[in-house]
Parts: sequence; structure tokens; C-alpha cells
Amino acid sequence: MHAGTYVCRDVANQTTHLSEHALGNAIDVTGFSFPALPATAESPAGLPPRLRSSFRVMVLQDYAPKSVTPTNELHQRFFSLLIQALNEREIFRGMIGPPDPTHRTHLHLDMAPWPYRRLSLPAALVSSESSRTDESQ
Repeated sequence: MHAGTYVCRDVANQTTHLSEHALGNAIDVTGFSFPALPATAESPAGLPPRLRSSFRVMVLQDYAPKSVTPTNELHQRFFSLLIQALNEREIFRGMIGPPDPTHRTHLHLDMAPWPYRRLSLPAALVSSESSRTDESQ
């Protein structure tokens, strides 16, 4: 799901620079919709039952949830894998998202002429991945 692509405006707080949205080079993504698993499909091990039916993963609610559940742990894992893939493949040159306060509700992805990244892993995943690394040493 997206919140917008082409919007003719300046970069916030910079009246001398056009936003990549103004050039049609950016998209703001608020979340992702997933269809239900086919009735004949086998559920992956540990999949919460509510994720067999259609569901959404939303930046605002699922990137940094107020409480941890098995479902939003999987949603945070999704964001972690997404961010890793976006960084590794350099699909977009510009990426902003949480924890940037002006992008806590969406991911801004663009094709600016210069690269920049203000996108990090969800905090819960950073701490759990670092604890797994500590345990393995």
C-alpha cells in the first residue's frame, strides 16, 4: 500500500530543493497486503494461525509495536529481511523510514541522483540479533 508517488513540492525545510516526489522518482509505502494461504497449502512451522488468512504488515503498527506478540515478531522479521534486501540490491538510491520521526508511518523510497540511507532494522530485532551473536561466541 502506498501513500503517494507524484506530489509537486519542495523537500521539507529546504525551499531550494524539489522533493524526489515532485520529479516522479519516489514512493511512500505504508504497508504490505498478503493474500490468504491456499486451503491446500501446508503452514510453515511456527506460523501463527491468523497469518494463514489474508493480513497486512503496516509500518506504523508493526515496525516498532508497543508490545511483542508472535505475529508482530514475524512482521518485524519481514521488515528486517526487506531492509537487508533493499540495502544489498541497491534497488533505490534514497531510503528513509523509522526511526526518522518524519517517516515513522511509512518507508520513503526514491531514485535520487545521490545515495542516502536513513532506514534501520526494527529495534527489537537489533537487540535480539545481537544477543544471538553474543550467545554464539
